[in-house]
Amino acid sequence: MNYFKSIEISEKKDDLLIIVHMNEDHAHAKLIGLEDPMTEFASSFWEQAGDRLDVIREHAKKYIQEHPIEKPLKRALVVVMLGTAVVTSFPLTNEALAANDPSIMSVSNTYKVVAGDTLWKIATANKTTVDELLTLNKLNSDMIYPDQLLILPTLPTSTEPPIITYTTHVVGTGDNAWNISIKYGIPMSELLKVNQLTMTSTLNINQTLKIPIHSIPVRPVAAIGKGEFLDWNTEAQYIIPIGKKIVLTDVKTGVSWNAVRTIGAGHADTEPATASDAAIMKSVWGGKYAWTPRAVLVKVDGRTIAAAALSMPHGVESIMDNNYTGHFCLHFKNSIRHKDGLVDPAFQAQIRIAAGLVSV
Repeated sequence: MNYFKSIEISEKKDDLLIIVHMNEDHAHAKLIGLEDPMTEFASSFWEQAGDRLDVIREHAKKYIQEHPIEKPLKRALVVVMLGTAVVTSFPLTNEALAANDPSIMSVSNTYKVVAGDTLWKIATANKTTVDELLTLNKLNSDMIYPDQLLILPTLPTSTEPPIITYTTHVVGTGDNAWNISIKYGIPMSELLKVNQLTMTSTLNINQTLKIPIHSIPVRPVAAIGKGEFLDWNTEAQYIIPIGKKIVLTDVKTGVSWNAVRTIGAGHADTEPATASDAAIMKSVWGGKYAWTPRAVLVKVDGRTIAAAALSMPHGVESIMDNNYTGHFCLHFKNSIRHKDGLVDPAFQAQIRIAAGLVSV
């Protein structure tokens, strides 16, 4: 069966948009639940299409492979259309895009739409604009649907080391080393060391403290859909300081939930943001919290970072109304366990999967 009739390719700098047009005969319309190929989809379709869309995506990938792309590019969004309706969209892997150049590295910057999302909400969370999202994704309106994959503006990458600059803080009433370190997103131990202080040192009103500011370049990633492989000690902990709100996506299932880093030094002790997020997280582990780490992608400030998480609640908790008693461990490259100060091989293996450095 020939599912498709034509393919369009357009470029914007290093970005690639591939539009694959499905045949508009009645059989194909019924296949995806659309009686009139020129009619826009009803919202209920997206809640029922699941497996059929997966089949269409696989056929689209094969169709694209039969129509080689002359110029190897770093990232692409495939949009499958039937008439004027967008059937589905998905990012294309580097392997399919550039088989002749396996060394290509790029930042994976896509977002899967969830129920309740709007372009304005997505743009605000990722520090961009609605107009930019419309342009990048070739959208004619601001109508989006659950599970739709959107291309986000690509952040410039660098292999240069992190840059550390300094500012100052004048101690005021109520200040202490802990809340000052939280304010500037640095470990308290670093604040103390830079200022030659100890845990027993007393801060005085109007005392001037030296504050390190860490600028962490965006790193190239191994493949589209994977995360930056960032070292916890020199990079990741400064992007995800205590109190930072993040979105976690399970690599295997693609399911996402909101979380907050609430404490932790050797790794990020993290909690589901709400009871709903706790329930989603529990479902990812098969409906039962577990100590088994899974590969996850952490989305924060427009970046996607490779990590690994377990789901078992334990220890101290800060969010009291999320139906989750304790926190869960979130590890990054070279994170250590708090109980013994050692790097955990099981976590590190999952982090490498999230970074696209290991095939599964």
